[in-house]
This record gives sequence, structure tokens and C-alpha cells, in this order.
Amino acid sequence: MTYSIHIPIGAQIERARGFSYQSRKELFPMLNHDQMPADLQQFEETYNNGNTGVFLIATNDSGQIIGCIAAVPYDHRFEELILSSESPTYEVCRLYVLPAHRHQSLGRTLFNELQLRLQKQGIQQLYLHTHPFLDGAQSFWEKMGFDFLHQDEEAPFFTIHMQKHHS
Repeated sequence: MTYSIHIPIGAQIERARGFSYQSRKELFPMLNHDQMPADLQQFEETYNNGNTGVFLIATNDSGQIIGCIAAVPYDHRFEELILSSESPTYEVCRLYVLPAHRHQSLGRTLFNELQLRLQKQGIQQLYLHTHPFLDGAQSFWEKMGFDFLHQDEEAPFFTIHMQKHHS
């Protein structure tokens, strides 16, 4: 299976936004999906035109989006977390891979490309959160070099907070 990883441009932006939104609906059916998340609503302002966010898509030979990943400056909304560095931190988010393309290293490849782009911007620290009901997610991120920070006790999410620091 061959694919390319790149920043969505032109008509791909709307497709990338839809792919991410639909994937979120499928993985998190318990959330309210009446309104698209702010970063997807304001895609251009968040990810394009020289803004600080990064959004990557993987497309197959026919141009179909088969995966995506994003990162935005971390907003410190989880006040209880103490990150290991005062340097700028980016939050990794929106890693979605179509089920038919999972377990083929596409998620790893998307993350590695994202990480390279962030390192070129001088970003040394990454944060993310995941959930135990996302099968294999915590172990995937540990394999990507993230360290466990804390797990919330609130149902239904039991959010797992993780970080990665480059020196």
C-alpha cells in the first residue's frame, strides 16, 4: 500500500475536516456532535496560512484520505498537570486511521512526520491525552516515546495524560 503524507490544501481542506469530524463521531459516539470542534470549524485560522497548528493527511494512490494527525499549541486547560518543561508545548491530537489501514504503521508514519515538522519549528515538548477504551492507544503512544503522567478517575473517559520531551 502506497500513500503520501502532506498538508491539505485547496479542496482537500474540506475533505480533511470532514474526515476528522466523521472519525471523531465514530470513536466518540458519547460526545455531542451537534457542532464541529473549534479547530475544525476554523481550520484555516488554526492550521494554515502560517498559523501555529499543523494538520497532516495521508492519502492513497486515488487521493482518498486514509488517515490524519494534528498538533496545536497546548493551552494548559488541564490545570492539574505539571509538564516537565517550561518550553513551548504542543498537543498532539486528531490521529485517525481508517480501520482497513490500521496495524500497518500508518499511525507511526503520520506521527513521525508530524514530530519532524514540529522539531524544525523548535518544539521540544509534546502533550497528548487518550482514553483506555481506545484499544491499544496508550501502548501505541508509549512506543512513540510518550511517558504516562496521570489518569483521571472520571467516567466514562478515564483520560490518560502523556508527554514526550526532546532534548
